[in-house]
Amino acid sequence: MADHDPVEARIADSFAAVDVSTWDGLAGSTDPFLSHAFFSALEDSDSIGSPSGWTSLPLLVNRGGKTVGAAPAFLKSHSQGEYVFDQGWADAWGRAGGDYYPKLQIAVPFTPVVGRRLLGPEPELILAAAEAVVRQNELSSAHVTFLTAEEAGAARRAERRRDERVLDVRARLRHAIQVGRLQKGRRARHETHEVVPMIVAQDEDDVARRDPPLSSVEGRDGRA
Repeated sequence: MADHDPVEARIADSFAAVDVSTWDGLAGSTDPFLSHAFFSALEDSDSIGSPSGWTSLPLLVNRGGKTVGAAPAFLKSHSQGEYVFDQGWADAWGRAGGDYYPKLQIAVPFTPVVGRRLLGPEPELILAAAEAVVRQNELSSAHVTFLTAEEAGAARRAERRRDERVLDVRARLRHAIQVGRLQKGRRARHETHEVVPMIVAQDEDDVARRDPPLSSVEGRDGRA
């Protein structure tokens, strides 16, 4: 497998449809909230699924016939269960004449815990895949929440590469402070990161759609 091998991305119908060893091989064994068993349990219990507003769309990136990246992605029809409040974005989008929902959400449902979200050695490819899914399905945006500082750095690199016309990812970072309570009444504060879309006025050259950096994006019903 070489760096020049074709890169493809696809979305699966559910986590149950994803090979367990492939997913867990990318997710590792240190975070139970990223395991295939955890997401499958959410599906089996109907905690996630179309009626809940969390439609499973696991995102997989393949290079040279091998899966080299993945992300726990969902099609969201609301902003509940994310612990990041973007209703103001939704309101502004609506007042501007757009439809904010559905959106693509890369997250662990109902779990405000920082952890890996871009699984694999090349997180920038996963961001590019998410961008392609949004474009090809005419979604409003893609969001990655409670990601690690290392992944936030990958988003910054992707943004710089876009500015250099190398990688077409319109990623922007938003920072927040998460406050937690420890034993004996002490509080802990740490910075959290979220990759969010930036709503900006764009010139004609920037609006012109360039081919995504992925050779194809495949999904159910012929849609990404």
